[in-house]
Amino acid sequence: MLSGRDIILISSIEWEFNWQGHQEIASRLARAGNRVLYVENMGVRSPGLYVCSPLILAPFGSSTRHRLNRHLLLPLVLRAARSLRFEQDVIWTFLPTDTVATLVRMLSKPRGVVVYYCITQSENTGHRSCS
Repeated sequence: MLSGRDIILISSIEWEFNWQGHQEIASRLARAGNRVLYVENMGVRSPGLYVCSPLILAPFGSSTRHRLNRHLLLPLVLRAARSLRFEQDVIWTFLPTDTVATLVRMLSKPRGVVVYYCITQSENTGHRSCS
Protein backbone atom coordinates (compact mmCIF):
# COMPACT_ATOMS: atom_id res chain seq x y z
CA MET A 1 0.00 0.00 0.00
CA LEU A 2 1.20 3.50 -0.76
CA SER A 3 1.85 5.77 2.20
CA GLY A 4 2.97 9.36 2.65
CA ARG A 5 2.02 10.38 -0.90
CA ASP A 6 -0.14 13.10 -2.42
CA ILE A 7 -2.68 11.44 -4.72
CA ILE A 8 -5.07 13.12 -7.14
CA LEU A 9 -7.89 10.65 -7.85
CA ILE A 10 -10.04 11.57 -10.86
CA SER A 11 -13.34 9.77 -10.38
CA SER A 12 -16.25 9.11 -12.70
CA ILE A 13 -18.80 9.46 -9.87
CA GLU A 14 -19.68 12.01 -7.22
CA TRP A 15 -18.37 11.51 -3.69
CA GLU A 16 -21.88 11.40 -2.19
CA PHE A 17 -23.16 8.90 -4.78
CA ASN A 18 -23.78 5.27 -3.76
CA TRP A 19 -20.61 3.90 -2.17
CA GLN A 20 -18.50 2.15 -4.82
CA GLY A 21 -14.92 1.21 -5.56
CA HIS A 22 -13.98 4.83 -6.28
CA GLN A 23 -14.80 6.05 -2.77
CA GLU A 24 -13.45 2.86 -1.19
CA ILE A 25 -10.07 3.21 -2.90
CA ALA A 26 -9.85 6.92 -2.02
CA SER A 27 -10.75 6.23 1.62
CA ARG A 28 -8.28 3.36 1.94
CA LEU A 29 -5.50 5.44 0.39
CA ALA A 30 -6.27 8.25 2.87
CA ARG A 31 -6.38 5.84 5.85
CA ALA A 32 -2.99 4.45 4.77
CA GLY A 33 -1.43 7.88 5.40
CA ASN A 34 -1.78 9.55 2.01
CA ARG A 35 -3.41 12.88 1.22
CA VAL A 36 -6.04 12.32 -1.47
CA LEU A 37 -7.70 14.96 -3.67
CA TYR A 38 -10.88 13.28 -5.00
CA VAL A 39 -11.99 15.04 -8.21
CA GLU A 40 -15.61 14.09 -8.71
CA ASN A 41 -17.36 13.98 -12.03
CA MET A 42 -19.69 16.89 -11.62
CA GLY A 43 -19.06 16.51 -1.46
CA VAL A 44 -18.55 14.72 3.03
CA ARG A 45 -14.88 15.14 3.81
CA SER A 46 -12.74 12.78 5.86
CA PRO A 47 -9.28 13.52 7.33
CA GLY A 48 -6.71 13.39 4.52
CA LEU A 49 -9.41 13.31 1.85
CA TYR A 50 -10.51 16.46 0.01
CA VAL A 51 -13.26 16.70 -2.62
CA CYS A 52 -13.04 18.95 -5.69
CA SER A 53 -16.27 19.37 -7.69
CA PRO A 54 -15.54 21.06 -11.03
CA LEU A 55 -18.38 21.93 -13.38
CA ILE A 56 -17.41 21.22 -16.96
CA LEU A 57 -19.05 20.33 -20.26
CA ALA A 58 -19.58 16.68 -21.19
CA PRO A 59 -16.12 15.34 -22.05
CA PHE A 60 -16.99 14.07 -25.52
CA GLY A 61 -17.52 16.17 -28.61
CA SER A 62 -15.86 18.90 -30.58
CA SER A 63 -12.32 20.17 -30.18
CA THR A 64 -13.81 23.49 -29.03
CA ARG A 65 -15.55 21.71 -26.14
CA HIS A 66 -12.29 19.91 -25.30
CA ARG A 67 -10.31 23.21 -25.26
CA LEU A 68 -12.99 24.88 -23.12
CA ASN A 69 -12.94 22.02 -20.61
CA ARG A 70 -9.14 22.18 -20.46
CA HIS A 71 -9.33 25.89 -19.69
CA LEU A 72 -12.07 25.37 -17.06
CA LEU A 73 -10.97 22.12 -15.41
CA LEU A 74 -7.22 22.47 -15.19
CA PRO A 75 -7.21 25.78 -13.27
CA LEU A 76 -9.81 24.44 -10.79
CA VAL A 77 -7.86 21.26 -10.06
CA LEU A 78 -4.52 23.09 -9.98
CA ARG A 79 -5.93 25.69 -7.58
CA ALA A 80 -7.24 22.93 -5.29
CA ALA A 81 -3.94 21.02 -5.43
CA ARG A 82 -1.88 24.17 -4.77
CA SER A 83 -4.04 25.31 -1.87
CA LEU A 84 -3.51 21.87 -0.30
CA ARG A 85 0.21 21.97 -1.22
CA PHE A 86 -0.08 18.73 -3.18
CA GLU A 87 2.95 17.36 -5.01
CA GLN A 88 0.99 15.09 -7.42
CA ASP A 89 3.01 11.96 -6.58
CA VAL A 90 0.19 9.81 -7.95
CA ILE A 91 -2.62 10.64 -10.36
CA TRP A 92 -5.33 7.96 -10.31
CA THR A 93 -8.16 8.09 -12.81
CA PHE A 94 -11.26 6.07 -13.64
CA LEU A 95 -12.02 8.14 -16.76
CA PRO A 96 -10.50 7.56 -20.23
CA THR A 97 -11.74 10.84 -21.75
CA ASP A 98 -9.69 13.32 -23.80
CA THR A 99 -10.22 15.97 -21.13
CA VAL A 100 -8.80 13.70 -18.41
CA ALA A 101 -5.88 12.64 -20.63
CA THR A 102 -4.98 16.31 -21.11
CA LEU A 103 -5.35 16.97 -17.38
CA VAL A 104 -3.10 14.01 -16.55
CA ARG A 105 -0.43 15.19 -19.03
CA MET A 106 -0.50 18.68 -17.54
CA LEU A 107 -0.43 17.53 -13.88
CA SER A 108 2.07 14.67 -14.19
CA LYS A 109 5.55 15.04 -12.77
CA PRO A 110 8.62 13.28 -14.22
CA ARG A 111 8.86 10.92 -11.23
CA GLY A 112 5.10 10.72 -10.65
CA VAL A 113 2.89 7.70 -11.22
CA VAL A 114 -0.31 7.60 -13.29
CA VAL A 115 -2.85 4.84 -12.62
CA TYR A 116 -5.80 4.20 -14.94
CA TYR A 117 -8.24 1.96 -13.06
CA CYS A 118 -10.69 0.26 -15.40
CA ILE A 119 -13.67 -1.67 -14.04
CA THR A 120 -16.41 -3.27 -16.11
CA GLN A 121 -19.15 -5.68 -15.11
CA SER A 122 -19.47 -8.89 -17.11
CA GLU A 123 -23.14 -9.63 -17.81
CA ASN A 124 -22.68 -13.41 -17.83
CA THR A 125 -20.37 -14.04 -14.89
CA GLY A 126 -20.83 -11.04 -12.64
CA HIS A 127 -17.02 -10.80 -12.46
CA ARG A 128 -15.25 -7.51 -12.88
CA SER A 129 -12.48 -7.10 -15.41
CA CYS A 130 -10.85 -4.52 -17.61
CA SER A 131 -11.63 -4.76 -21.29
